[in-house]
Amino acid sequence: MPAKRPPAAVMAVALACITVGGALLLTGCVTGERPSFVDDEFTPGTPIGDAPVDAVLSRLENPTAQPFTADYTIATKATGGTSNATVAVDADRRSITIANIRFLIEGSRTGTCNVDSGRCSNSIDDGRVSDIQVTHQFYGEASARRLRADATQRIGATAPSAATIAGLAATCVSVPVSAEGAATYCVLENGVLARMDNGDVAIELTAFRDGVDERHFLAIGN
Repeated sequence: MPAKRPPAAVMAVALACITVGGALLLTGCVTGERPSFVDDEFTPGTPIGDAPVDAVLSRLENPTAQPFTADYTIATKATGGTSNATVAVDADRRSITIANIRFLIEGSRTGTCNVDSGRCSNSIDDGRVSDIQVTHQFYGEASARRLRADATQRIGATAPSAATIAGLAATCVSVPVSAEGAATYCVLENGVLARMDNGDVAIELTAFRDGVDERHFLAIGN
């Protein structure tokens, strides 16, 4: 009994896997889901393999639980404007004030408030400070993400250094990102950002103190 011919659709797939001269297609005719890969350079807590960068990242991404208040200046290079910022962290509470916008996080409750009017929304709205080109996480997580991005696009060797910022010791790294210059990141031993200077903004710690003032924590919601 003659063998049964395969369906035309199967034959079409088989023929598509043959090139002129019998060479295999490098892109393959493999059925099923293609494997995916996680880019470790952008995974928080994962070393990228560059010692000066990892020394800063390991602190930024693993801050201590010590309550603190930190004051900053933020210079936005596109506009030439400078804004003041204050970060207060205590247990499960965080208050981040950038210019006249205050972000509040207390456990699962969040709010974005206008300090002048006292009006608050019941969510975190980073769009309120988008003109300053930072987010409410600028003092830690956001700077770590920027450092990871700059490190993956560096055009030369990174350089470690140490600095004293606001009277405190900081660990720094310089990352060459263009022919015009390098981005600088500095972090305190407790994991709090001390300095970041790249093509967009320059952030500088101006004062640091233990503990928080309750005035930084407003009622959340209208």
